[in-house]
Amino acid sequence: MRDKRIIIYVLANVAVFALGYYVANIREMGLYLFTLAVGAPASLGIVPLSETIAPRLGWSLGGAPHAWACDLTSAGVNAAIYAAFRRFRQG
Repeated sequence: MRDKRIIIYVLANVAVFALGYYVANIREMGLYLFTLAVGAPASLGIVPLSETIAPRLGWSLGGAPHAWACDLTSAGVNAAIYAAFRRFRQG
């Protein structure tokens, strides 16, 4: 593994989200804004898209499966963007 920063980012993202969801008990519109902030910039596209997909999967909006899916997807996309930029910069 050449770049540990990506793994550290994903773990930090998950930790911050877990603290907000379980410890601070952030829900509803606060959860929406929290997810956008924690997972930016990817969450700006992921969160609205997940709102159309979640009901088709039988998930309630803002419920645990929906919230975790948004956060983990945003973290994954952000990590991929970071890795692509690093690879591009290194040539």
